Amino acid sequence: MMLRIEACHPKDGKITSETFKDLCDDEEKVAFHLFLLYDVGFIVADPVKSSMMYFPDYVVEYLTFSGCDYLDSVRDQSVWNSIKEQLRRIGGNATLDILTDLASSLLREQLKL
Repeated sequence: MMLRIEACHPKDGKITSETFKDLCDDEEKVAFHLFLLYDVGFIVADPVKSSMMYFPDYVVEYLTFSGCDYLDSVRDQSVWNSIKEQLRRIGGNATLDILTDLASSLLREQLKL
């Protein structure tokens, strides 16, 4: 979803849950994930309450610095694959902070820092 938001331009129209219907046909699930991105501060967006859904839909404006920073840390496919492999070894769950730290550590290794 973050890659899609990053790729969208204002001239393309509003970014809402509709923007992601090819990724997931469950509008509630998409709205929930937009809520999470908004809640963690990865996107700037305006909530639009719908009586049909528990979570509001969002009109997304753009990724924040934190959102861009996180996305950049996991963008490299080898880094992302390494993160997934390490998560598989421990049962598949980790907090966002741990994922970010792990991605940063892997990038530092690649850059030999």
